[in-house]
Amino acid sequence: MRRISPAAGVLGAALLAVLVPAGPAGADPGGGGTGTVRVSVTAAGTQANDRSFSPLISRNGRYVAFTSWATNLVPDPVPTRQLRSYLRDLWNGTVERVTLDGVPVDVRDISASGDRIVIAASTGLYVRDLPTGLTRRVDLDLGEFTGGGTGSPKISGSGRYVVFTVGRPTGSTAAEASRVYVRDLVDGTTQWVSHPSTTPGTYYVGSPVISDDGQRIAYTSVKSVPWGPPPVPPEKGHVFLVDRTTGGRQIVDVAQDGSTPERVLSGPLSLSADGNLVLFNRTDTSPVTANDQNSTTFVRDMATGTTRPTPFNGPTSFGSLSADGRYVLLMPGTPGPNTPIAPLFLWDRETGQGQMVTLTKDGYPAAGYPGEPALTGDGRTFAFESRDSDIVPGDTNGTWDVFVRTLPPGS
Repeated sequence: MRRISPAAGVLGAALLAVLVPAGPAGADPGGGGTGTVRVSVTAAGTQANDRSFSPLISRNGRYVAFTSWATNLVPDPVPTRQLRSYLRDLWNGTVERVTLDGVPVDVRDISASGDRIVIAASTGLYVRDLPTGLTRRVDLDLGEFTGGGTGSPKISGSGRYVVFTVGRPTGSTAAEASRVYVRDLVDGTTQWVSHPSTTPGTYYVGSPVISDDGQRIAYTSVKSVPWGPPPVPPEKGHVFLVDRTTGGRQIVDVAQDGSTPERVLSGPLSLSADGNLVLFNRTDTSPVTANDQNSTTFVRDMATGTTRPTPFNGPTSFGSLSADGRYVLLMPGTPGPNTPIAPLFLWDRETGQGQMVTLTKDGYPAAGYPGEPALTGDGRTFAFESRDSDIVPGDTNGTWDVFVRTLPPGS
């Protein structure tokens, strides 16, 4: 683990002063990393014998799904080093390997109540009802896109709708390289919701997110750039929000002056529960607001038509909104082969304050990748992965683990 400073409180305050100038904030209002638990362990608390990562957390904070190379997390161990998805129930303390007909699958999302999970298998996308075990296929009735590769599934907070992408299947003459579909689990119907390609060039869509009631869906649409000799131009496009109730469609990444230049977009989108706030990331220099503050992450209020940059004087990534849109979990910088992983910060959009939230048990800054989504509904509990060995006592496995931290009241 890379120790950053022997003066945690001073460093945290200084780092926040640089990165989050909008209002006072302390590095550790909660007294170290208290309130943090390691979840990538067995039901008895034995630590994993290999790397665990990519956490998801249900909005009520009960369930955490993660991926692991470990072979010892359940009583029926994996005989060889194989990638598996696990589901941990923090209320009951159980952990289980997630399979479909005995075959390993990936957990891709969890409903707000935690009663339903979305799983991706080699045979397609499915939703499993945890109380009953009922598992239903999602990627059905796709018309001319039947047989295309599926991805990026998200389930609505209500658990009724699942949104996902489908790639253009071989032999199709469709103009779109991919489409966004939404499946209604009650009516058993599937709707194509992304817009048709009507402009020159081939566009592909991605990163769909869905409101609680399933009526608002945001997604990216980016123009494909053919491979060629360098320098290859960046792929550009827009973030769209479609309202299934009205049929309306709006560009989300519109500039303050009303212009809509295509942008280089990156990272996942995030949507508030009511579908009114959209978080997006752009990595080029195209202006969004009058003063972008060198930020790369923005939150668009669709009701007021206003956009706010995150108050970090530099690039950020992996942004995740709380259900009410008040809190944003962010990772400063863009990690790379030669870039250290930074601590995570929580920005309160209502007060303008921010705080460092990934800490060791002694209050030092701890590196961490957030999951997706990483926040519970109230924005006070979040999941993350880290290789730092002193976030919790007894961490001696020397690899990446998944953690959940709940911030203390009043922090």
